[in-house]
Amino acid sequence: MSDPIEICNDHCPYTVLAWYVTKYPGIVHGADYFFDQNEPFEEPFRQKWAKEKGRIISPGGIDMFWSLIKTVASADMRDNPALQAADVLAWATNRNLSRPPDEPALGKHLEHIMKQIIPSSWIVWDERKFIQKYAEQEA
Repeated sequence: MSDPIEICNDHCPYTVLAWYVTKYPGIVHGADYFFDQNEPFEEPFRQKWAKEKGRIISPGGIDMFWSLIKTVASADMRDNPALQAADVLAWATNRNLSRPPDEPALGKHLEHIMKQIIPSSWIVWDERKFIQKYAEQEA
C-alpha cells in the first residue's frame, strides 16, 4: 500500500479545492496551504505541488487544482488559531473514529460541535475502501 503521506497528498488537495469551488463558485482565485512547524506532510506536499502546478491538461478539469495553490508554507500553530482549530478537529475526529465501539469517545461532542460551526465536508476511508482502492492500483 502507498505511504500515508502520499495517499493524503494524492487526495486531500482535490477534495478541499473541489469543496471550495463547489460551495463558493466564482470566488476561488487561489489557495494557500499552511502546515504546522515540522509537519512531515509539508515537504512531500511542496514537492508534489511544484511538479503538478504547471501540468494543466484540461482547462476546468481536476488537474487544474494544483495551479490554484499559490502558497505552501509553515506556520506556528501557537500564533495561528486556524491551525489550532484544524488540529483539534482532526484530533477529535480521529479519537471518535478509532475508538472501540463499546468505549465512549473522548472528544465526540467536540467533533460534532466543531463540524457544525466550521464550513467543511468529510470523507471517511475505512480499511475496506483502502484495500479496494489500492489493490486495484497495484494489480
